Amino acid sequence: MTPKSETDPVEGVPRAERAQRRTVGRNRTGGSAVADPNAREFLRRADPILRELIGARPDFHPRAWLNELPPLDAFGTLTFQVVGQQLSVSATRTIVSRLRDRFGGHLPSPQELLAVDPQELRASGVSTRKGATLRALAERFLVEGDRVAIFLAMSPDVAVASHAIAHIGAVQVPVFSGFAAPAVAQRLEASDAKVVITQRSSSRRGKNMPMLEILEEALREIFTIARFRLADLVQEPAAPATP
Repeated sequence: MTPKSETDPVEGVPRAERAQRRTVGRNRTGGSAVADPNAREFLRRADPILRELIGARPDFHPRAWLNELPPLDAFGTLTFQVVGQQLSVSATRTIVSRLRDRFGGHLPSPQELLAVDPQELRASGVSTRKGATLRALAERFLVEGDRVAIFLAMSPDVAVASHAIAHIGAVQVPVFSGFAAPAVAQRLEASDAKVVITQRSSSRRGKNMPMLEILEEALREIFTIARFRLADLVQEPAAPATP
C-alpha cells in the first residue's frame, strides 16, 4: 500500500520524495556541514530577498565557523556561550583566542578561571558582568573528584542521583535522611561537599521530615557556607490515591 503523496504548497515537491532526499547535502566537506539543498531551495522560493542572497553564495556553509573554534569541553562550551552573548561571531572568536593565549593555548578550566585575577579576563575583552557570570558558573561547576552529598529519603531518586554523580567522576557523600541539622552540618563540613542534592520533605515513621529546612539550618552552621549550592532537583512524591 503506497502512502498518500502530499505536495508542499511552497516548494512544489511531494513530501514523500522530499523525505527520501532528506539526507542529501548533510555530508561534511572539510569538516563543515553543507547547507541542505532542499531547505535552501525552500527558502529560495519562499522569499525573493533570500533567493538573491542564496544565489550570490551557492557554496555557503552555515556551520563552517564552528571549525574555527578550539576543542570545547563542557565548561569551555559554557565559556563560549557566555562570551558570545550579544557579540558577532568574529568578535567572539577574537576574545576566545585571547583567552586561550592567556591560559597556555586552551580555554580555562573552572579552577584556572577562579584562580586568575578578574582583570585578566577583562584584559582579554570579557566584560565585567560576563566575567562575574563565568566565575559564578565556575564555582558551581562539578569536576572529577568533587564531593556531592545525597540527602534524600530512600527512593528511586537516590539511584538516579548516584548514577549521575558516578558518571562525572565525583565522590558520593550519603547523608542519612533522618539526621538533624547538626549531624548533617558535621558530615557536609567533614566531606568538603560542594553540592547537596535533597528534597523538600519526606515521611519517616508517619512523621513529616522537612528535609530542605533541615539542610538550610545545617548550612547556616557551616563557616564555609559559600561553597555550597543547593540542587533541589527531586520531584515531590505523589500523594497516595484516595479510594
